[in-house]
Amino acid sequence: MLAVLTVLVPAVVGHELAGRLALRLRGELDRGPLRVADGLGGAAANSVAVLIVAWVAASVLSAAPAQPLSTAIRNSALLGAVQEAMPQTTPAWFARATSALAEAGFPQVFNPFENESTARVARPTGDSVTPAATSAAKRSSVKVEGAAGVEGREGSGFVYAPQRVMTNAHVVAGIDDPGVRVGGVGPSYRARVVLFDPDRDVAVLYVPGLRAPVLRFDPGAVRGDAAVVAGYPQDGALDLQAATVGNRVRATGQNIYNDRTVTREIYSVRSTVRPGNSGGPLLTTDGRVFGVVFARSTSDAETGYALTADEVAGDAGRAATATARVDTGHLVDS
Repeated sequence: MLAVLTVLVPAVVGHELAGRLALRLRGELDRGPLRVADGLGGAAANSVAVLIVAWVAASVLSAAPAQPLSTAIRNSALLGAVQEAMPQTTPAWFARATSALAEAGFPQVFNPFENESTARVARPTGDSVTPAATSAAKRSSVKVEGAAGVEGREGSGFVYAPQRVMTNAHVVAGIDDPGVRVGGVGPSYRARVVLFDPDRDVAVLYVPGLRAPVLRFDPGAVRGDAAVVAGYPQDGALDLQAATVGNRVRATGQNIYNDRTVTREIYSVRSTVRPGNSGGPLLTTDGRVFGVVFARSTSDAETGYALTADEVAGDAGRAATATARVDTGHLVDS
């Protein structure tokens, strides 16, 4: 319905008005070669117009949580050819429509007409959730809470440096004073955002007084490695899901506001990723951090995505000693 209102209705109205004007002009033309040329030109213009409208509608609908629809759009050779001829940046006037259709504020990891990298690896087993990974999650992962306007928001994060928590930018977008709870329980520590990167989808919080062990990054994940998705999905308690690392790829998609094309290095992960897992760590079986969970596939319910340790390393280093508050932009639709 949103796609119809934002794309198809204006297109139909514009087509009707232009058609009436064209008929009047055509009536002034003499019969003969000029009319033939006019007819051929009109047919070509109509074909281009239909393809552009289809491209715009598909760009919006590709973010919808409907796997058969998004898969069909990504597999369309015709729409893919149109995409190649169009600007790389999503037009700003329907970026918010795309954002509103996206699942729970997850960013668009891949461009609409590019096949997603799904985690075609072995199904994970419960053996991945080791005592070491469980201990690391309980002692060093945090539940991130806050309010943006009248709306409550929550997500996940983890301690990566003394009194510094890493999470996703879309978790704290528009939030001035987030709070964190270690292990999702106990007192809430007031935090301030000291790094906000909407393109990479990384944020860092400075949490004065926070005493929790620091988790170390491990940049060496390879296809087939066992892992654990740790976080607080759907505003719940700490949840640990076994995972298997898939491919390490460069993914070109949209930033958290769907108004800029960005490329990120990510892992595809076979696991269960739900709203609220955003910002949580992808843990190794010995309690280190392969990456930062930030999205899930629109075409495969068993695939999630994590930013690699190398991808977030620059932001992590810049914010490891930062204390000054930074602007957190505006609320991300979810």
